[in-house]
Amino acid sequence: MLVVDDEGLICMRVKAALESSGYRVYLADNGADAVSLLSSHADIDLVLMDIQLDDGMNGGGGGTADCCPTRPTGGLSFLLYGPSHA
Repeated sequence: MLVVDDEGLICMRVKAALESSGYRVYLADNGADAVSLLSSHADIDLVLMDIQLDDGMNGGGGGTADCCPTRPTGGLSFLLYGPSHA
C-alpha cells in the first residue's frame, strides 16, 4: 500500500494504523516520489492519495495511467481523499 500526502503527520499516523493491522506501507510526500515508488515496487496494489497535493499532482486529474505510465494499472486501485474543510 502507498500513502501519498504532503502532511507528514497524516502520513505517519496512517502508516502506524495500517502497519498495526499487518499491512506493508510505503510513504510519499509528493507526486514524483509516488510515481517512483509505484515504478519500483510491484507489490503496491492500493494507493491512498491526498486529492490536493502541493506539487500539483493529485487525484483529481488524469487517472492511473498518468500517475504511473511505466506500470500496468491492472490490479492497482486508488482511494482519494480530501480535506475535511472546503
